[in-house]
Amino acid sequence: MSETRRILERFLKKGLAGLQPRDALALLLRRASHEPEALADRLITRFRSVADVLNADPAELRKIDEKGAEQIALAREIWELKSSVAIYRNGLFEPGAPEKYFSDLIKNSPVEQLRAAVLSDRGTAVACRAFVSESGVGVPVSPEAVIDLARRHGCRLVMIAHNHPSGSCEPSPEDLAATRALAARLAQSGVTLLQHVVVSREGAMGIMGSKAE
Repeated sequence: MSETRRILERFLKKGLAGLQPRDALALLLRRASHEPEALADRLITRFRSVADVLNADPAELRKIDEKGAEQIALAREIWELKSSVAIYRNGLFEPGAPEKYFSDLIKNSPVEQLRAAVLSDRGTAVACRAFVSESGVGVPVSPEAVIDLARRHGCRLVMIAHNHPSGSCEPSPEDLAATRALAARLAQSGVTLLQHVVVSREGAMGIMGSKAE
């Protein structure tokens, strides 16, 4: 039995929780490489953890493996969907849940990005989309893109987050102004912005309802 097959058998019996990080990454990469274990070894050596691999700059990933970079982009979406289902069954209405949810996704990202999550009426994350600027600095908020995401999934509730890769999680005046403008534009289309979370490596802060708002 091949090593990939043995990893797959363990996954089928115990799920991702039963795998070592390197083996979990190899399983996600099995369609991107003829030698997923070797590719997983190189990625773990370079980025230290599965989370850091999934949050890595695509340009850095391509230096290691061009096809692997494409598969990691898909793996990131699968990983995030699994996380939203497994960890947040009680929904993002729980106190502190939005901060933890978005922090898990983008805390270690080396570039600034924005995430928009659309929620069911029970507060469950139905879908989460990433927006990253080409320069990696600053992410313009597109109300139309957020509205389209909500409509495609039949949702009327939205939470967004963005990260400060090298700063604190304190919102800037620009963050506050962008939040107010986005909330007003979404409301015109029947979509409610519930929270905007600012994430850094040190923590996360929800803007809406806070003293900073």
